[in-house]
Amino acid sequence: SIPVKVGSPDGKSRFAAVAQHAQPREYRIHPPRPSGCHAAIGDVESTRMSSTVLRLYSDFVCPFCFIAEHSTLPRLRDEFDLSVEWCGFELHPGTPRGGMPLSALFPPARLPAVRAHMQQFAARFGVTGMNHPDHIPNTRRALAIAELARDHSRLDPFRESAMVGYWCEGLDLEKNDDLRVIAERAGLGGGDALSAADDPAFHARVGERQADARRHG
Repeated sequence: SIPVKVGSPDGKSRFAAVAQHAQPREYRIHPPRPSGCHAAIGDVESTRMSSTVLRLYSDFVCPFCFIAEHSTLPRLRDEFDLSVEWCGFELHPGTPRGGMPLSALFPPARLPAVRAHMQQFAARFGVTGMNHPDHIPNTRRALAIAELARDHSRLDPFRESAMVGYWCEGLDLEKNDDLRVIAERAGLGGGDALSAADDPAFHARVGERQADARRHG
């Protein structure tokens, strides 16, 4: 597999050469989603032969991840017959419970320019409607629910629901009420999702994926 952290969505050239050399295997892949913030929360997974697996390290609060997963990733998957193994990792693992203001990462005077730049950057890839939140949540509980979703074959709709919820609808990825909404529209039980959010076994899996991401740079 090709391990990748999304830092910029325009990664096409990186995969073109390697896509021709892997041994064919059968993997579960997900149908491409339309771009923009109003994509439907999908509920279908398909299985087909794919020559290369793209291991994608992504976090719900990463703007470049959101843009890439709604633009470049579907194109790469179609053009190079890629299967995607989505691996959640904490972009800001030092974020305290309860989150932190965006001004903890950027000087307040720069925030308008940061937001404008991100919207312009997203528009270059056909992604519109992003609203850069003022608050950055700790995503570990949401990532734990993603592991529950993986076990129930609901990972693709859950990550779509979480990203759209955060970047377009202003949902808080730490608040139980918002996590319930995100989980239920992805086909998970709200109570099961909130239990998974604090389940040590799912948190351990999140930690393992974090360690794996660090091993791959």
